[in-house]
Amino acid sequence: MSENMQFEGRQRIRHGINLVPLINIVFLLLIFFMLSSTLITPDKFDIQLPESDKGDSHESVPIVILLRGDGTIALNNVAASLTELSDLLVSEIEAGAPPELMVRADALANTKDVVAVLRQAKIAGIEAVALATQPNTFR
Repeated sequence: MSENMQFEGRQRIRHGINLVPLINIVFLLLIFFMLSSTLITPDKFDIQLPESDKGDSHESVPIVILLRGDGTIALNNVAASLTELSDLLVSEIEAGAPPELMVRADALANTKDVVAVLRQAKIAGIEAVALATQPNTFR
């Protein structure tokens, strides 16, 4: 029996934490937050809406006008001037948008500027206008 007997050696036990599942989850979360953040389009201007005691919520109004306190105007997040506003509104309606308008005016905006925007909307043929407000917190 001079055969050489070869025994199977001890298997090495790996110590430590497997980081691959953790890295996979982190990458999935990163991709999720990157995709969800690009779906939200922020307003072109930082606007503080006036407060209101009553109001209805409008789910989808395609034409939105932003009006800052200094009189700067944006139509669907594209800067515009007051003189060209009615032409831009007409082109939006001709492109298929319903003739409804949401005016998001800053609380510090002059009434004169808001009325001028509403006058341009009437010239463009828009009859349904909504003014955006935020709920009154002092009830």
